[in-house]
Amino acid sequence: MKMTVAAKLPTIGALTLALVVFSGCIRRTSDPVVEETDFWPVNQKISVSNPIGKVTVSGDTARIFNPHVRVEKRVQTYSLLGLANPDKYQSAIEIHQGVKDGELQIAVNLQRLPFLERLFVKVSPRVDFVLDAPVALPADLDVNVGAIEISNMVGNMNAAVNVGDMKIASTLGIFGTQNVEVNIGALDMRLPAEMPIRYDLETNIGKIESAGFDARIERRLLGARTTGVSGMTITESYVKGRVNIGNITFLGE
Repeated sequence: MKMTVAAKLPTIGALTLALVVFSGCIRRTSDPVVEETDFWPVNQKISVSNPIGKVTVSGDTARIFNPHVRVEKRVQTYSLLGLANPDKYQSAIEIHQGVKDGELQIAVNLQRLPFLERLFVKVSPRVDFVLDAPVALPADLDVNVGAIEISNMVGNMNAAVNVGDMKIASTLGIFGTQNVEVNIGALDMRLPAEMPIRYDLETNIGKIESAGFDARIERRLLGARTTGVSGMTITESYVKGRVNIGNITFLGE
C-alpha cells in the first residue's frame, strides 16, 4: 500500500527533528585575515578599543613616533550541520585605524546580524592587535572580553579589561603613572625589583601575591590591598591596579 504525502509528513518531521537533535551545531573557523601598517606621526598617545580579543603592546626603543600595528581577525560560526560559512561574516568586523592630531586611534565595530539570521547561526568574532610602539608613548587601552599584555611601556598608561586577564612587564621600569583595571579576571605585574616606584593594588574579591618587593598585604574578609613605596622615587613612577573579582600577582624581578 502506497503512503500518501500527508501520511509521510510525520515521518519526515520525526527524521528532521532527529537530525537536528543528534547532529547539533557544528563549529567552523574562518581563515585569519592579517593586516600590518606603520603609522606616522604619532607623538601624543595610542588609543585602542577592542570588544573581543587581545591587545598586545610592546615598547620598542628603535621606534620614534611611528608605531607598527598588526591586526588579525577571524570568525567562528556555530550552525546546523556547519552550513554557515564563517568567511562570509568577516565583513561584519569593521576596524577603524588612523592618526588624528598626533593620536593613533584604533577601534572595532561589530555589525549586528538580522534577527532571523541570528536564529540559525551564532557568530563569534575575534580581533587581535599587536603593536610595536615607542617606549614612552602614552596609551589608553580597553578590552571588553579578552586580554591585554603590555611590555616595556614606561610612560603614562590607562588600561582596562572587563572580562579577562591583564599582564604588565617592564625590564625598563616605569617613569609615569599607570592605572590598570580588571573587572573579572587576573592582574599580573612584573617589574624590576630595584626600581623605585609607588604602588597601590587592590582586589575586592580575591588575593594578592607579592615577591621581590617589600609589599605589606592587608588581607580582608574577601579581598586584599597593598600600598607603599619601593626605593627612593625621584620621578613620577606610580602604578595603581584594581581588580573587582580575581587575583593580583605583583613581582619584583
